[in-house]
Amino acid sequence: MFETIDQISGGAMTNWANRLLVDAALGYFTTFMLVTIRLSGLMIIGPFFGHTSIPERVKVLFALGLALIITPSLPDIRDRGFEKLDVDRNGVLSGAEVPTMFVVVANEESDELQTPVITRSQFRASAGVPSTLFDLLWMIATELAIGLLLGLGVVIILTGLQMAGETFDQQTGTALSEIFNPAIGTTISPTGQLLFLLGTTALLVMPPFDGHLMMLMSLLNTFEVIPLGMAWIDGASLEVLRSLMSQSLALAVQIAAPLLAAMALLSVAMGFLGYTVPQVNVLVLGFPIRALVSMVILTVTLSGAADAIVDVFPDVLDAVSYSLIASDT
Repeated sequence: MFETIDQISGGAMTNWANRLLVDAALGYFTTFMLVTIRLSGLMIIGPFFGHTSIPERVKVLFALGLALIITPSLPDIRDRGFEKLDVDRNGVLSGAEVPTMFVVVANEESDELQTPVITRSQFRASAGVPSTLFDLLWMIATELAIGLLLGLGVVIILTGLQMAGETFDQQTGTALSEIFNPAIGTTISPTGQLLFLLGTTALLVMPPFDGHLMMLMSLLNTFEVIPLGMAWIDGASLEVLRSLMSQSLALAVQIAAPLLAAMALLSVAMGFLGYTVPQVNVLVLGFPIRALVSMVILTVTLSGAADAIVDVFPDVLDAVSYSLIASDT
């Protein structure tokens, strides 16, 4: 009888140990998956990582490789985030120090509005394994949105260069290549593509750190204060994107302004010439002059366009990163 009781207790202990091991493995896999998804957002739309010339397999392997490095070091990363939030250095987060998502979760669990007190161990803990499919899909969507917002903010600014290049082509007539392009379904502005690639190259070699490294560092910093599975995207991030779109349009106008002014003066001059000397074919004479003037202005504008992107790039990263962090703090 005693042997039977020992066997039952031994089997129960084995089942308990197996269950504990499976729960720990499942929790670690969930953490690894959420880290990978947050990184994947940048790989999908980032100006360097999301380029179509990079094979999809390379992007997946790069995201998985970074996740393998980040996941084991998450406790140390969360400790750094806790130290940043703990302004009064009392070892707990209270009041305004508590991230917004912890307040939302506490209010969902209780009928009374309250601001919880978060200890270091609670802050280091992740959201855990989701209990329903909806919770899992919500975690995936919010984690993916963090990387997408960071990459989209930079792409919006680079699009300003592309808009300026399209303005160049429309004024000089080279935009006809979009109409007579033999590749059906594609409309690529030559100068727009040139300026877009110029801005991307300028970010890759900008001092003191390369642009792609700065983007990765900004995304890695989100792990310090935004808990995995508890990300919260609010209107502040969308407002920042709206502001970046306005800034991108202003950048396009700023770069294209010299050409627009020169083309306006050239149009007035050609109109005056056609009125005073009717024998001159203004259309035939004006096209090469427009092309020559645009090439001269474009050559002078290239260095200024690259400097403008390099100057605005750190501010864009700071604005997007602050909007993401502020929505959770």
